[in-house]
Amino acid sequence: MIKVPNKSCVRRLGFRSMRAARTRNIVAVLAIALTTVLFTSLFTIASSINYSFQQENFRQAGGD
Repeated sequence: MIKVPNKSCVRRLGFRSMRAARTRNIVAVLAIALTTVLFTSLFTIASSINYSFQQENFRQAGGD
């Protein structure tokens, strides 16, 4: 981080901008959470499909 002599002023401006854009921050957090759920479900479904294909191939080959 850049060293500035007026650290308190920069910090105060940062907190004020976060307070002013509260709804934007909430929407951004919700978007990140939904994206995480989307990727988790996508990889879970892909893994399940892959497992099903393996089981089907084992059964066709005469295995368990």
